Amino acid sequence: MARKSTPTTQKSAAPKTRKLTEIASTTPVRNTPIPKGIEATQPKTPTGQDAIAVRAYLIWETGGEGNALDHWTQAERELLGE
Repeated sequence: MARKSTPTTQKSAAPKTRKLTEIASTTPVRNTPIPKGIEATQPKTPTGQDAIAVRAYLIWETGGEGNALDHWTQAERELLGE
């Protein structure tokens, strides 16, 4: 025999409140201050291997002869002044 279903009323649940200690323990904290204006003082040009990679790509893009290693060594020579 089938059971008769009775309509249930749903109570709106109150938003769960969290204790301050729960929030603080789950939120990451930065222990060092963020220096002001550091973005403006640092150059936006690539340095080191990044600069060599960019230069090697430009050599390849302009139709430079040789393979990737040739482009890399040429870029190193140009940038390091050898």
